[in-house]
Amino acid sequence: MRLSSSYSFAVNCRPQQRHATCACCGLRPTRTDTLGPHVKKRTKQKLTRLRITAGDVDNLRSAVDDVLYLMQECGAVGSVIAGQGKHGLGLFTTHGVSKGEPLMQVPESACLIVDYVQGIQLPDHAWPRLRKGLQREEALPWDILLGLALLDALNGDGGAFWEEYAERMLPQPASLTVPFCLQPSLLRELQHQEIISGATKQQDRLAGLFPGLATPMGNDSPTTYMQWGLACVRSRAFQLGKDRFAFVPFLDMANHSPTPNAAFRASETAAAIELVAVDDIDPGQEAVISYTERTGTTNMRMMQQYGFVLTGGNPADRVTLPYTQAARDYQPALSIQHLERILGDRAFVDMMGGRQPRLVAAMKSLPLRDDDTPANSSPAERDLVALLSHECNAQLEACASSIEKDIAACEAASANNDSKMQMVVQYRMERKMLLKKTRNVLNMYCGQACNNI
Repeated sequence: MRLSSSYSFAVNCRPQQRHATCACCGLRPTRTDTLGPHVKKRTKQKLTRLRITAGDVDNLRSAVDDVLYLMQECGAVGSVIAGQGKHGLGLFTTHGVSKGEPLMQVPESACLIVDYVQGIQLPDHAWPRLRKGLQREEALPWDILLGLALLDALNGDGGAFWEEYAERMLPQPASLTVPFCLQPSLLRELQHQEIISGATKQQDRLAGLFPGLATPMGNDSPTTYMQWGLACVRSRAFQLGKDRFAFVPFLDMANHSPTPNAAFRASETAAAIELVAVDDIDPGQEAVISYTERTGTTNMRMMQQYGFVLTGGNPADRVTLPYTQAARDYQPALSIQHLERILGDRAFVDMMGGRQPRLVAAMKSLPLRDDDTPANSSPAERDLVALLSHECNAQLEACASSIEKDIAACEAASANNDSKMQMVVQYRMERKMLLKKTRNVLNMYCGQACNNI
């Protein structure tokens, strides 16, 4: 479907794994090391978005007014307003909505879209940093391109609507909790070298791509301009098709839930993106979507992309065990029937009913077999259990704090409104709890008594 925006860059597409890349076919390729010498001076003055905390009635009322005003400015319509949800500012219904009904409709002409068939389509304005990004010799992926577009918007180079939206509704740099926006001292608090290394590489990559955008945005945050733009895109953009990605104003405010009552889609009757109810929603109820596929995703992936994890257990989470992949390629593996016997019928019923998400994740982290071969029937199988249990212990011992200390640290961060530290501690705490659960399952498998399975 052809988008209705009044301006577009034509792009060639060469999809690459998950993130496709593109190159501009209408502009002469040149190398640029900076994307605008005045971005720092102008942008720093515009970071005035209100921070809304529990009980902050005046700021919440201001956010509601901002959303209503900006919806009118871009032609968006709907039956939702801004409100304070469990996970921050979200979208709430103004009246009851039945399953299948649209909650909001945003014109595609107001969106920022990278389409590898039809081109980059966005409102008819200058977008200088995005243009220069397209002129680079190396092709940039869609999320980097949209990140540059958000910097243009924040700096007033994408039109009045997007300048106001970026200024009023997008997160402040100091509030971002995705790992590549954290300073080294906070990264270390994650206590997980794999995610720390990934974040550090991303920081270095962004600084190498855009040295002119590698300085902090303000005195209260080390987050750089490009980190801010990419973090907003990673955590808020939508994939509308195989090669079509969009930053949709207002819909980007929808919070996550593993049991969503809404979803986004391209309208069948208009050139618009819709938020639609997938269940009946009561008046005043928050409209929430799922950020993941039906099968979910790991806490590490959630933290890397969105800056938070699912607490209380995530059935899609996994323990990374070096021996596990090799064990899946050949016997031995652990007997599902034996695990069912030692855990008991109640545990399996709870797992099927979603009441034991951490136990589900622990089980699926292990190499399993579904046959009648007796458990512990070979030295190789007993060695495998010992190796996996040893690895769980080694990863737990490598952490600098105990789960008990993490619980206290998380409570202190919450009391101090320190969202960054709170998210960091929640990540490491959930990882340790899953490692402990997996170790307990392995100990029970080999006959050792364990509590709190």
